[in-house]
Amino acid sequence: MLDPVAVLLHALVVLVHSTLFMFLTAKFTKWSAGWNMGLVVSVLEEDAEDGQGIYGSDALSLSAWYRKGLEKRDVWMMLMFLVFALAMRMPCLYSKCSESWSGNGVLYTGLYVGLICVGNVLKWVACVVCYHTMIVRLGF
Repeated sequence: MLDPVAVLLHALVVLVHSTLFMFLTAKFTKWSAGWNMGLVVSVLEEDAEDGQGIYGSDALSLSAWYRKGLEKRDVWMMLMFLVFALAMRMPCLYSKCSESWSGNGVLYTGLYVGLICVGNVLKWVACVVCYHTMIVRLGF
């Protein structure tokens, strides 16, 4: 027979962990949208005063200003890329690709890293498209 106190304690632990996981995932996707849009701003923007680019905290604050009012769209986009990244990693994590007993560890690791790079390029292309839609929306 199951001990009701142990079941209740286990349910409470699962509830706390799942709430914390959802909160941290939401924060990560929001920050990831800011970082990736900051990267796009630092590549595509040019400072009018000295002709140099915009970097670091200036790029992050400018991207935050551009994204104002579009946070929900950016969070959903980054959440989609997070799920895509996890889905691309799962087969390799599940089959333990990098273990040397398979004999193809280097091949699998190269494929794994290649999928990560393709995912990052797709994410940055999507951020560039969002950047251009924001510029058009703001009338620049």
